[in-house]
Amino acid sequence: MKTYNLLLLSVLSGVLLSIAWPATGGFTPVLFIALVPLLFVEEQIFRNTVKKRKLFGYSFLTFAVWNILATWWVFCVSEGYATKILVICAAVLINGTLMSLTFSLFHFTKKHIGEKEGYIGLVLYWLAFEYFHFNWELSWPWLTLGNGFANSVKWVQWFEYPGVAGGSLWLIIVNIGLSTILKAGLIFKKPVKENRIGIAVLSVIILTPMLVSWLIYDTYREVK
Repeated sequence: MKTYNLLLLSVLSGVLLSIAWPATGGFTPVLFIALVPLLFVEEQIFRNTVKKRKLFGYSFLTFAVWNILATWWVFCVSEGYATKILVICAAVLINGTLMSLTFSLFHFTKKHIGEKEGYIGLVLYWLAFEYFHFNWELSWPWLTLGNGFANSVKWVQWFEYPGVAGGSLWLIIVNIGLSTILKAGLIFKKPVKENRIGIAVLSVIILTPMLVSWLIYDTYREVK
């Protein structure tokens, strides 16, 4: 795959992530596919179809686009030109770098230990990154994946149990599952009927938390 295609896919992931955030529209459903283009880029690099390419650069492009588009309002509310520049640099450079390092660690694990271990690592590394990001001096939890559901409260009533980290876990698993199904069809040329079990499992993973949330929402009665 040519470099410009990988760049476009990386930008696409950043744009899709941004579309879900309240400041840029808050269209929540795209979260379930937002990481798929970047995961496809990683797969191309993992299978050496792209020579002499590093995942960090592509993932940084994704997360830089996401940071810029989802945090533009910070630039608007900051006072002073120097402050505005500092805020944007901090959001894009620091946050984008940390996210890219996390994603690169997943790639390293997948390449040197195994594909299954790599995807498990992606889940663990990302949740650990978000936990770390909540608990240090430069905390910036606005772009925690689970916060992408801010405009869809009926979907996430179950967050009262695992917290917003549960939403991040949900989204990562769904994106991995969807990319795996697409990979089976696009790369390994498996017919759709061979992916029926995977599609069914992924559907259950997506719909079950929603159904539980709607039940909680519809049965809630405020105690006066």
